Parts: sequence; C-alpha cells; structure tokens
Amino acid sequence: MASLPPGYQPQMPPGYQPQKLELWRKGLYYPHYTVPDAAHYAEIPPRTVSYWFRGGQLAPLGIPRGVGLNQFQLIEIVFVATFRNLGVPLRYIKKAGDHAAQAFDTPHPFAQYQWMIKGPQILSRLAQTKGHAPLQKLITTDQHDQVSWHDQVADRFQQFDYEEGFALVWHPRGRSSPVKIDPRIRFGDLAIRGVPTWVLKDRWIAGETVASVAKDYLIHADEVRAAWKFEGVEYDEIRWAG
Repeated sequence: MASLPPGYQPQMPPGYQPQKLELWRKGLYYPHYTVPDAAHYAEIPPRTVSYWFRGGQLAPLGIPRGVGLNQFQLIEIVFVATFRNLGVPLRYIKKAGDHAAQAFDTPHPFAQYQWMIKGPQILSRLAQTKGHAPLQKLITTDQHDQVSWHDQVADRFQQFDYEEGFALVWHPRGRSSPVKIDPRIRFGDLAIRGVPTWVLKDRWIAGETVASVAKDYLIHADEVRAAWKFEGVEYDEIRWAG
C-alpha cells in the first residue's frame, strides 16, 4: 500500500460529505496502489505510469512524488497500457482523455461505463481532426460505417464489472483467473476470495506447501498457485511447493 506524505489530501468527488459516504466509497479516492504495483497489474513499465501522471503537461492528475494511485487512477492506467500497446503515443491518449472528461463531466473518464459505450464515437470524431489520426488505431469501422472498439480494447473492457456507472471490479488477468480487485473487499487489495495475494505469497516465502495454504484459507490449490504466479513466484518454485 502506498504511503501518504504529510498534509496530503486526496481528491474527493464534488459535494463530498464524509458522514454520508460508505467506507469503501471513501477508499476509492485514497492512494492505495504504488506506482510499481500499478505497473505490474497493468503490465506496463513503471516509468510510463509515472510519466502519465507526473510528466509535465501530460499529467492529467497531479500526484505528488511518493503518493500512489487511487482506484480510478489505477483503472485509467489500465486503459493507458492498452492504448500504448496499440501504438498510440501518450500525448494523443491525453487528448482523448480530455475530450471524454469534458463529455462525461468527470476527471476519470476511462473508468466510466459511458467510455465503453460512447468512446468509439468520441475517438472517431477526434481522429478526423487535424493531427489526431493515431487515435484511429483504437477503433474499427465496419462496412456500414458503424464504429466500435479495436478487439484488444474490447477485451480489456471484458475484464471489468461495471456497477453504478463505473468500472468497480477488475479481473486483471481475465475472468478465467481467480485474482481480482474489488474496492469493497480489503479496500481493493489484489485478492482471491477475499485473501490478499501478498498474504498468500508470504506463506510461500515461509516455505509452506500449496496444500497447507489452501487448507488454511479454505481455497483451492489452483487458486493458491494463481496468487503465487501473479506475485512473481516462478513456475518451477510453485511446482516444487505443490
């Protein structure tokens, strides 16, 4: 979990009233994820995460050095990673984010359900303006001139459960993996059935077997292996601990 520098105040939604907001909702705005962790989850270089949020004019959100990302910012960097994988430079992604933020009236447009539904049309119009052609890589147009997301982007959307108008739960390695991030559980720790993956990794560090860990936490052996794999344990070491 990221640490907070003295005096740091996280960005809260307009009209924020602490006594009326559920605890997990408050947690959506707290910097729970370090830059290295966010980079690992999104499979993107840490330098890109830092540059996106702190890189001068490219920084859509001012994050002081040493402060992590909140839930919405994590989702934002997930889509930044996808767009970068398709060869779109950060400055064009920033332009797309600015237009969507204005259209949806939110500082976190990539996390919104509307982005999944209306994003292709926004990008199509923007890509047709001078100097924004690279954004065309994110969308496709069929023979009837219907615009939709590129397959890689569409696959990324499938990793999210949308509730209350935004991406609430993330399955970072797809729905076939038991690993997920749900801000209502353990304040958004990466977890398997409520057990943080870092807790399960600590048991591997202690030299315990897959079977013993699975028994203690009432989860399946394959779920323990999935947690260890996500936490960077090599396959041969997982097999040995099995």
